Amino acid sequence: MSPVNASGPFLRLSGLSLSFGAYKALHDLSLDIGEGEFFSLLGPSGCGKTTTLRLIAGFEAPDRGNIWLAGDDITTLPPNLRDTNTVFQSYALFPHMTVWENVAYPLRMKGVAKAEIATRVDDAIAKVNLGAFAERLPHEMSGGQRQRAALARAIVGRPKILLLDEPLGALDLKLREQMQHVLVDLQKSLGITFIYVTHDQGEALSMSDRIAVMSGGLIQQIGTPEEIYYRPANAFVADFIGKSNRISASPNPGDAASLRFGPVDIPRSRVAGRAQPSAVALRFEALDVQPEGRCDVTFDARIARVMFLGSVIEVVMESGGQMLTSHVPSRKGLALKVGDTVPAGLLFDDVVYLDD
Repeated sequence: MSPVNASGPFLRLSGLSLSFGAYKALHDLSLDIGEGEFFSLLGPSGCGKTTTLRLIAGFEAPDRGNIWLAGDDITTLPPNLRDTNTVFQSYALFPHMTVWENVAYPLRMKGVAKAEIATRVDDAIAKVNLGAFAERLPHEMSGGQRQRAALARAIVGRPKILLLDEPLGALDLKLREQMQHVLVDLQKSLGITFIYVTHDQGEALSMSDRIAVMSGGLIQQIGTPEEIYYRPANAFVADFIGKSNRISASPNPGDAASLRFGPVDIPRSRVAGRAQPSAVALRFEALDVQPEGRCDVTFDARIARVMFLGSVIEVVMESGGQMLTSHVPSRKGLALKVGDTVPAGLLFDDVVYLDD
């Protein structure tokens, strides 16, 4: 999906900076988001992602910078005049109103005709599969159902952008996974832009068209989930996304044409065009144990720890003085015992080179 439409970016953030006293929450942040895109702001607590969302919504005003929506500068517009709506983690449903009444409330406040309210509310409730719960009060429903009611209320006004501030944070794991499917299906059916804030990389990777990884009020990398995961731009992204072995890299003293990390030597030709790496990152699942397929290099490793995690087995090994961790797909009868020496291998293309 293209991040901009034919006439330019659907949403453009340009040079946004914001401080709270001595604390600088955002540093000259610029970002383009496309119409109909599911875009996630991902990062640890305090990285600036919720502040960015609040600036888009109009709940905060930037010290510097501008915000454009569909070609219009909305930087100074109050929240009620921006064509956006926000879904929060807390649901914020009126406890004395039914689902139908909660969803209808913003349309009533805008003075929409009763007949149109009825049509739009029924349609919004149907889109989140809550038709059978329309007359229930919030306390009569599960957390996932209440969150779907909050979504229906947010979309009934047909905003150009739906802003979602960690909306699944209060749900248990099973409900979070179910709601991820609900959100993706809803966004595709509506075709509107979703901007999703989360610290959960699994949510961002599974739902997003693109992701901005943030840290310290700065964007560290923007890309598709695949680009972020397999080709992190720097050490922060490599450490924050997924699980990786991070290994120091240095020139091989015995072979000037290769680079050494842990027990592995890699030809310098495979590093050509990159800055001299000081470290490499290797995903747990990219390090194969007892490899049966093609590997560019294999080496012996002694198993130090084995943990069964359900769908994978985590194997911690030592080789050449380096501790390495691998995630091996679980299967019955797989014999991996502490103290055994086993072959391990990897593909050079799976190695990520870090220079910071």
